[in-house]
Amino acid sequence: TVVFAFWTGEEEGKFGSGFYVRNPLWPLARTVAYLNLDMIGHPWLMEEIRKLVADAALPDGEAFLAKVKPEAFIEPGLPPGAADLEAALRRAARALGLALHFDRTDGVNGGSDYRDFARAGVPFIRFFGNFFPGYHEPGDTPDALDPAQVQRMARLVFATAWLLADR
Repeated sequence: TVVFAFWTGEEEGKFGSGFYVRNPLWPLARTVAYLNLDMIGHPWLMEEIRKLVADAALPDGEAFLAKVKPEAFIEPGLPPGAADLEAALRRAARALGLALHFDRTDGVNGGSDYRDFARAGVPFIRFFGNFFPGYHEPGDTPDALDPAQVQRMARLVFATAWLLADR
């Protein structure tokens, strides 16, 4: 069973996702994963990836940077110990030619709709593009989105959901 839901009220307090967690259409105890898409339309810039690699002190950081293309870089968030989710993400990304860097977070203090699912103990993946100039400003309009980035993220989400549902 796959449930698709579109929320409202995230900026005002996660109203939609919070309501769903309190009143799920499918039992949360039987929910394999919650896939959260938030701000997926803005790709990373190379200088941001370099800073991330430096800050993370990756052992093979230079080798990673030599191979990565900014348009193929994705940083999904997922909780520590979510081996099934990580395996599905890695497989999907490999098939799509994407490079992943995981943002490990328990999610309970998260700023997006995955927070209430994390607090309820539901494993989650946070699909997130990148911050950008004009975030939450009047210039934050649809024309600022990168359609190719939206397509890459949508394909990654679809492939990941397929792999999780097909287990």
